[in-house]
Amino acid sequence: MSNSFGRKSVFDLLGAVTWHKDLASAPLEAFSWGIATGTAADDVLARAAHVVQVHGNAVIAASEIHSNHDEKSKYPASRPNADGVYSAKSGQILAIKTADCLPVLFSANGAKAFAMAIHAGWRGFCAGILAEGLRQAAMNGIASENISVIIGPAISGQRFEVGPEVLAALMDHSGPEEAALYTHKGLFDRWHADLQTGAVLELLRLGIKPQNITVVRVCTYESKLPSYRREGKGCGRLVSWVETRANKAAT
Repeated sequence: MSNSFGRKSVFDLLGAVTWHKDLASAPLEAFSWGIATGTAADDVLARAAHVVQVHGNAVIAASEIHSNHDEKSKYPASRPNADGVYSAKSGQILAIKTADCLPVLFSANGAKAFAMAIHAGWRGFCAGILAEGLRQAAMNGIASENISVIIGPAISGQRFEVGPEVLAALMDHSGPEEAALYTHKGLFDRWHADLQTGAVLELLRLGIKPQNITVVRVCTYESKLPSYRREGKGCGRLVSWVETRANKAAT
């Protein structure tokens, strides 16, 4: 896989990305988005289109999620298996759930409404879910250069320790040179992978402008946010959401 970024070096492009070290400094005015945990997460999910996440690369339209409800649940009784959801309907809230994986939120810059929320663990990342999401955007008339992206809180590279089989998958997906920019050697056969940076590199390669990428550099493992690696199955969930909006100024 080519890791060519044109005339500018990858380091110049990374330097043009907005890297936030806390949630409060994220540019909320850019487009409507947020994160929630606990009962607040339930409230978001009750209003949002979301899916049954399976660590794959399927990205579906919000219209594919059934609206039928059973009497015991406020959520739709049937949800498709997928790891991303998009909508071109203004005012639609889209959500994904994470507890260390990447929450990646997309929004169109311009008059046409479009937004998308993607859950990307290392399996989905290696399966090409980011490229699939942008393919769906293109099919809806939204070019990569007209999209803003926020990568939300996730486990940091220092805390995300992986074995050689995961490193091999990352190298197969990104290519050895690009993978070397977001992985580093740990003890014995262990490696560390910074998937936030890996996602930025891929988004740049897929045509997202660096100035349209924001990374929230909050580590779920080291913060009070839900972390599967820190707490296991009882860790709870982080819900990241984005609202479809139209009539925004192009960047």
